[in-house]
Amino acid sequence: MTRPICLRLFGWLGTLALCLSVISCNDAPSIVGSELIPGTDTLYTASTATLPLLSGDTTTTSELPLVNSSFVLLGSTRTADARMFVEILRYPAEILGDSSFSDSTFDVSSANLQLFPQGYAVGDTADKLMSFKVYELKKFWFANVTWDSVWNGADASEYYSTADKPIATYSEPLPSIVADSTVINIPFDQSAVKRWLVASRDTAKLKTVYGFVIVPTNMKQIRQFRNSASGAQKTRLRVITRSRRDTTTQIYSLESTVASFVNDAEPPATSLTIQGSRNVKFQMTVRLDSIPANAVIMGGDMRLTLDQQASVVGTSGRDQKISLRYQPPTGQPIVIESSADSSGTYRFRNIGPLIDVMLRSRKPATLTFQATGGNEFWAMNRLVFHGTTASEALRPRLTMIYTIPPVKK
Repeated sequence: MTRPICLRLFGWLGTLALCLSVISCNDAPSIVGSELIPGTDTLYTASTATLPLLSGDTTTTSELPLVNSSFVLLGSTRTADARMFVEILRYPAEILGDSSFSDSTFDVSSANLQLFPQGYAVGDTADKLMSFKVYELKKFWFANVTWDSVWNGADASEYYSTADKPIATYSEPLPSIVADSTVINIPFDQSAVKRWLVASRDTAKLKTVYGFVIVPTNMKQIRQFRNSASGAQKTRLRVITRSRRDTTTQIYSLESTVASFVNDAEPPATSLTIQGSRNVKFQMTVRLDSIPANAVIMGGDMRLTLDQQASVVGTSGRDQKISLRYQPPTGQPIVIESSADSSGTYRFRNIGPLIDVMLRSRKPATLTFQATGGNEFWAMNRLVFHGTTASEALRPRLTMIYTIPPVKK
């Protein structure tokens, strides 16, 4: 039930200011605030403590194509995997325009794929082993590729075969803290790279060079790598060639197009779970039937409490923000970001205008919660929140303050 707050008329303005201060309202003046019309001296509060305002805990997952993003993830944990597809995007103009680059006129002296590790990691970060095998791809892949479109349930793929001889292997420890300039060099099979360079001079042959896949082996953590910065590609194949005619050496840095794939165990469908990269979101339904249709929402607040034991976070700690999204029956979606405190409580402040919009529709409203910012695409923190059936102190809490305008005579 609702609880009235009766105010004496002479003290109304001061008390209203106090109420708005409690919910930390710092929104610009709007029509919502102006609707508290003269003659109204009663405010009401409503919350999930006494009303069934929230229900329908649902977690959903969907695959996101992540191609040429600023960062990529690579590695594996007990439950998760992160892999990469790489295709050479541009071959040097010197090679394309020089007829001396044939199979018999030059050799590849060195070829290394350069990866730039970042500080973020998730999983068993005490085990610092970075271990990969690289295989040639057997078919063309599209920009909308996702994990489910590449690997089947048995972790097999028609795009490559682990029975083939790897064109590169790498196994070295990587410190948890690395400088921005740190680079991992993965040595590639020189004959394979030479074959690609020769094929680049022939349009028909180049169509049979599909790129390669990086598959982690025996790893216990997933690391983040920078793929581009300031519009420049960072993930490149550095190749040194040597002319057989005059022993001249040339160094080429081949730009790439990179697809990042992540996979993890499915969360329970009735949980409240968020995970970046894997695109895990949760939804709740807001029902405002118990609020009078003519009410004017003066302020609102929503809080979610993290289940610390069920959550998995990386070396950067918990997400500082998550986002709430609501799609009204008409118009543009409304997106609001939360703040978080040290105890794991995420708070959406000043959502009175949002509640007012939902109230006007007079229909159950679906709110979607997800990771935001860089964590939406480039991190794998799994945040699990206490649901609507948890104890009262832990369950999601929605509170609001509203008033009832006088009936016009």
